[in-house]
Amino acid sequence: KSIKPDEDYINNIAYGYLKRKLYERAESFLKYNISNYPRSFNVYDSIGEYYEEIGDREKAIINYKKSISLNKDSYSKEKLLKLQMK
Repeated sequence: KSIKPDEDYINNIAYGYLKRKLYERAESFLKYNISNYPRSFNVYDSIGEYYEEIGDREKAIINYKKSISLNKDSYSKEKLLKLQMK
């Protein structure tokens, strides 16, 4: 069994890249987190924010819905509603 890096740690790295508009790096860390934690609602919320940031509304909605499907109380609910109202 392999040791996985902490989900929050990888997310923080990804958000750091996102803030600096280093989108490819941010995306690679977010996808890495999804591969390590496919049952975490938070990883899909995070990549949803990434897609929203780069203007890919469709992928943002898909990932927010996935997050909500894993946790009905996901923070993605409000983000999804806001996107669908646009």
